[in-house]
Amino acid sequence: MDRAARLLRGTLRVRVESAFPERVLNLCGARDLAFWDLDWESPTAFTCRLSRRDWHTLRRAAANLDCTL
Repeated sequence: MDRAARLLRGTLRVRVESAFPERVLNLCGARDLAFWDLDWESPTAFTCRLSRRDWHTLRRAAANLDCTL
């Protein structure tokens, strides 16, 4: 049921690359952004899934970080 609800709301697969990727994860926690299917590609990059609403929030909040979304 949870998966179906996420699909109906819209989800995105996001790739994050940063010298300090844990800062992006901390930012998600501080903003109460839900993400799942976290997969580390390298020590400086990971992918995860977010809702569309959380993606917009993360994009605005990450503008001050040195990262690529």
